[in-house]
Amino acid sequence: MTIKEKPLINAMSRWGMMPGFLFANSLIAGFTTIQLCAVFGVFFMMFQAYGRGVADAYELLQYFRLGAFAIVGLGLLFSIALGVRAVWRQEEAKERLLFLLGAILGVVAFALLTWLTWEPLNVGASELGDV
Repeated sequence: MTIKEKPLINAMSRWGMMPGFLFANSLIAGFTTIQLCAVFGVFFMMFQAYGRGVADAYELLQYFRLGAFAIVGLGLLFSIALGVRAVWRQEEAKERLLFLLGAILGVVAFALLTWLTWEPLNVGASELGDV
């Protein structure tokens, strides 16, 4: 062991749970998971759209929405599966159900924000034309 490896070895010898700020509140973790699903869905579809040569802003917006809705739906399905497993894991039931509740709240917030911004984004993207 060299002097450079010593801090890493010391840190790994005290390896425990993941940092508490990531998972301290299961409700917030579920909510954040769904919101990040939307972001990753948009980024995935951004690369797909650019790879296919899409240049119209309105069409790009539709690609982004498709990606966000698809991945949020998958995230909700995985969250439901996690919540259903609370039946077999009674010792973790509270945390799993709070995570599921947070995910459902995240989907509701996503749907509400989508509903509020649907028309303004459509108008703005239609006016932009090619990007």
